[in-house]
Amino acid sequence: MRLVDINPYVRFARIYKKEINRHYIVGLDHRAFYCADGKGVIIVGEKKYEMQKGSLILLRAGTPYKGCSHTDKMELYAVNFDMVHNPSRPREPISYVMLPHFREDMLSEPRGNWPAELTADTVYIPEFYGRQIFELIISEYSGSHAFSDERCSALLKEIITLAARETLVESAKSKGKQILDYIQGHYQEPLTNELVAAHFYYHK
Repeated sequence: MRLVDINPYVRFARIYKKEINRHYIVGLDHRAFYCADGKGVIIVGEKKYEMQKGSLILLRAGTPYKGCSHTDKMELYAVNFDMVHNPSRPREPISYVMLPHFREDMLSEPRGNWPAELTADTVYIPEFYGRQIFELIISEYSGSHAFSDERCSALLKEIITLAARETLVESAKSKGKQILDYIQGHYQEPLTNELVAAHFYYHK
């Protein structure tokens, strides 16, 4: 699936002011968490993602996670969603399950419904400038506005697209640093553009 193929559907949107479960849980739909205030951590597998004001994390459906707050006033904007709208599915939140009880057939949509541009099951952006977009989604979802589903879909697609763009930028920065480190580590050798390109599987 590519970004051009998605038609995201917001199942649930709310402001989350209590701690995320301290035991591993599995979301049966995709999850987006934006830290609006305070500090905390979301743990995916063995990796800890520090959440502070402005941080964003996207979790693919079926990804086990847990979390906790470092401050009493940590505030998360949370959105549960599908990547593709299926009118046969009811507009309602799908609860999580505890990790030991998870089965693949519980997911709200196929695991493959995740754009390749996001590159990983967990997308973490320490500084994401999208607070207003999340607030609009929560307002649209909670209100009784005309065409609220369509508006939520458009707003969520903007978040996903911006996250994919940021992922691409960070990937390029990381690759550039790897190349620079390689050159600095082999500066006494007769390096050529061809050798460096071959090492990193680039075409000259």
